[in-house]
Amino acid sequence: MSLFRIFDNTRIKQCVYQTMKQSVELHGTPLGRKYHLMDWFVFTYAILRLLQVAYVIGNKFEISPEIPYKIERDDPFMHYLKQNSEMHNVSVPITFLFMTYFNFLCQFHFYKLDVSKNVWQWWYQLLVTNQDDYYRFKLNNYQLIKMAKTNRIGNRFRRYRISMFVPDFIINICAFIYSGWLIKTNLEDIDREKFLSKKLSLHPNLSDRLKIRMARILIVSDQIWFGFQLFFMSLVIGEYAYCAFQVDTSQQVWYSYIYIKFEVFITLYVAVEIVQNAFFFTMFTYFAMIIYTGNTLDGIKSMWNLIYQCRRNCVYSKPFISIAGRKIVDRQLHDYVEITSLALIGSRDLFGIILYNFVITNIPVNIYILRRNLFEDPEPVERFMLWVIMYLQILSAFIVFGLLSYGSAVYHKPAKFIPVLQLMMKRSRCWLWYKIKYDDLHFRLLNGPKIGVAVGPVHTVTYRTSLEALYLYIGYMLMAFSQMIESNVENNTLNDSVHYDVLIAEKFPSIQNQSLFVGAIGLFIMICGLLYFLYNIYTDGPNEGSLKQPLNPETFLPTHVTNKKQRKGNKKEKKLVKKLKFDLSNKLKRKKNPVLKKHSTFNRTDTSTMSTKKGKIDGKWESGKSQFDMKTINAKSISRSKEANSSVFNSGVSKLSKNVKQWSRNSTKSRKSSSKSSKSNSTKSNCSSSVVKGKTQSTNMSKPDKNLA
Repeated sequence: MSLFRIFDNTRIKQCVYQTMKQSVELHGTPLGRKYHLMDWFVFTYAILRLLQVAYVIGNKFEISPEIPYKIERDDPFMHYLKQNSEMHNVSVPITFLFMTYFNFLCQFHFYKLDVSKNVWQWWYQLLVTNQDDYYRFKLNNYQLIKMAKTNRIGNRFRRYRISMFVPDFIINICAFIYSGWLIKTNLEDIDREKFLSKKLSLHPNLSDRLKIRMARILIVSDQIWFGFQLFFMSLVIGEYAYCAFQVDTSQQVWYSYIYIKFEVFITLYVAVEIVQNAFFFTMFTYFAMIIYTGNTLDGIKSMWNLIYQCRRNCVYSKPFISIAGRKIVDRQLHDYVEITSLALIGSRDLFGIILYNFVITNIPVNIYILRRNLFEDPEPVERFMLWVIMYLQILSAFIVFGLLSYGSAVYHKPAKFIPVLQLMMKRSRCWLWYKIKYDDLHFRLLNGPKIGVAVGPVHTVTYRTSLEALYLYIGYMLMAFSQMIESNVENNTLNDSVHYDVLIAEKFPSIQNQSLFVGAIGLFIMICGLLYFLYNIYTDGPNEGSLKQPLNPETFLPTHVTNKKQRKGNKKEKKLVKKLKFDLSNKLKRKKNPVLKKHSTFNRTDTSTMSTKKGKIDGKWESGKSQFDMKTINAKSISRSKEANSSVFNSGVSKLSKNVKQWSRNSTKSRKSSSKSSKSNSTKSNCSSSVVKGKTQSTNMSKPDKNLA
């Protein structure tokens, strides 16, 4: 790695990859501290130099004779500005001052970033480790694949009629470029199975579709960045060459050449770093949109599929989520909380501050460039450079704010399916935690602060924020247009001796009314935009988003459901559902369980007894004073019948178990009393015979009947 980062070959070719890698790996290292000191030196020199230029231009290039400094001899750059003082004013160095300040803020926040947090380790794996895996699993016969695809595409191009008028080498060049583009975008140059089998440790649930899309956009963005950076560097060098040819070098001293080369290097360094930071943050927001919103949309789609599936399965009853569906609910809730936490932590640590600085530093620059291009007449080269700078800033701001607004809208989409999902959860302990969490989440999505990236501590980037910026921009443009009309009228009437106000009232009444009307409309739109901005800050302010209404512990429904009829349900519908359940249970008992066909006339009023021992059930029925033995039933048949029985059968079993205990106690007491009386009244031989008889009876009672089983 070379001393200066911008001239590193890998950094020129891979902006996002190298920026993320250096910010994480070089954090706290000696090389990282050297880079930070170099940024401090460049920033200090650029700020002092720009302030000096602004001061000299403000004094109309008048310097006191006591200072041993002459513009024509010592400073070629100031000499160029003095020769072209009619078209350059103080706003030119102030513009570059703002851009240098923004670049230093980006580098400073990168240096102060806490890379040990989970969010930055996660992004390091996504941007660096993922791209390393791509190059690790690259095929050895990549060049052969590219040559074969180039020949195939070239032969296809030669079939068109237009190929008769195109030289053969141009067709080969187009086929080479197009084949390389297809191979890169379709990932035909790597082993896809090995690449997809390598999972990220911090995000193993990342789908293959998002991983392939991420790798594809990383490779394509590197190619776009390389061409864009070469174009921008050529523009900067061409601008300096144009300025150098206009400067009279006959009065310059020998050290002025070294000085101007040093300034060219500093300017090129700052300009390329500004473009690198702008490109990095623009692409980073696009990657965040791919991963964050992609995972969120996949989770929302899976939840809606689960809801529709539960509705199809439960036709005759209220739909509910099965135990297998609880895994989907758990995974969706975990992924959503993880994604929103990553977005909020990234906004608080880095992106909110960078966006806030971008807005503060770039609004004055764009205002100056727009006024200069529309209301003044600069040179063609300068006009072209100013238009390029303004369009690049507008494009990057539009992409960044549009993607962040879309992400904030996607984060709030789960509020639609949460009420439906909660009504499909059963009233049980396993669903209690999910009901409370989803109720809290639903209230925060509706009434809490907006989830998304904030512009500093002020406001979250949403579609309403973009609308506010559009209001302010349109209002400013209308007010500037009215000022342009008045300035044109003033310039056209300066040679007249009549007073300016009287002349406008006499000769240009329509123009005056037009300018006043346009200015009034612009002022009204700006006031509306400011009021709308303040209203959104008040409604979406930095409150904690805590629950303002207590949870209902009986139903655990969402807090916005206040209708009692919706909570309790209709009584007639409940009765119909109970009847359908009872009929279905009877049908299942008779079809699936043949053992229960004989005992289908079981009633609650029957007095019965049942005893359980070692997985088998021995039942005895009592009717009046007589007792009779009931043949034992196997435990497996009883367990199958319990699944299909209704609540009536379960209540009967509970009564039988109570009677079993009473019968066992009475039988033991009677046996003890009979044994004592027999011992006292009979001889020893009679006692032994009675004991043998008792044992045989007990063994016969304990043995089950295998025929019935």
